[in-house]
Amino acid sequence: NFGFDLYEVSPSAGQVIINEVFYSQTGNSAAANDEFIEIYNASTSEVDLTGWKLMDGNIIANNTDNTGSITGSSNPYEFPNGTTLNPGEYAVIWIGDNIPNHQASGAKFQDWLDNAPTLNNTGDDIWLYDGDNKIIDYVAYGSGTAINQTLPSSLNLWDSTHQAALAGANKGQSISLTKNGLDGNTSACWEPTTSGQAQTQGCTNYLPTIDSDTTESRVTSAGGNNN
Repeated sequence: NFGFDLYEVSPSAGQVIINEVFYSQTGNSAAANDEFIEIYNASTSEVDLTGWKLMDGNIIANNTDNTGSITGSSNPYEFPNGTTLNPGEYAVIWIGDNIPNHQASGAKFQDWLDNAPTLNNTGDDIWLYDGDNKIIDYVAYGSGTAINQTLPSSLNLWDSTHQAALAGANKGQSISLTKNGLDGNTSACWEPTTSGQAQTQGCTNYLPTIDSDTTESRVTSAGGNNN
């Protein structure tokens, strides 16, 4: 068993957050795979993401999807040198290829991993770490064995009460945080985009999520405000 006492929460927790996840892709090849993970700077200062890591799994305990991960290996995605976000800016990591339909025009930073679909539609866990492998943010959807690793509630980084319902997004529909950028660390304030589900789950800061994606087959707000 992995000792949860080895986890450390990053000083950047609550300042830079996972803001939207698109796992229900519209195509199955790397060229057609439009899965993405969106990161948002909710702080009042510029943040340097150099060396930060993103993974659909726990790299501290080496509990990852291995070749089924977003990178195609057990190694996380690492933000390149000089990657910065000003307050209110977005970074979007696309799992598929860099093609015209895999673009977020409002994002400050984008990158493409050139992989076929890897985020599990039935459930997965997304982790953001700083350069010292301290946990910045965690989001999960689905339940049971679909989740690589759950977090202890003592870290106060995620309340899983409603996460099972987040695995129900339609094809081409993301799940997004509402209010945009307001990290309450609770699954109650996430919803399949435009569904209104967060309101019925009792999210106290709920605002309707919107579809601002110009690609007709997607319901997302990649690189933009969720509300």
